[in-house]
Amino acid sequence: MNQDKLHEIARLLDAFYAGDISGEDQSRLIALLRDGDDLPDHFIADRDLILSLHRPAPEMPQHLKSRVDAALQGEMRRTRFRRAGIIAGSMAASLIAIFATAGFWRES
Repeated sequence: MNQDKLHEIARLLDAFYAGDISGEDQSRLIALLRDGDDLPDHFIADRDLILSLHRPAPEMPQHLKSRVDAALQGEMRRTRFRRAGIIAGSMAASLIAIFATAGFWRES
């Protein structure tokens, strides 16, 4: 690999690790690292890290996806009933507080 590409990789890695890299530069860095079969040893760990971050996520098997969806639907249903119970309990507590306060003021 020629010196110009090595300098460019070093510059792009500095920008990447500083969090100051544009999307275009990031794509260029990934391309350089993928094509760099003859990278010096001190870039190998950086290459492995960056390329591992940009691998596409594996597809979820359909049977697992349907099980996760069913579990989420059940949890959403339970949450809806819990929320209704909390609202009803809060309203009952508020009414008790109002009646208790009204009874206190009547006796005074």
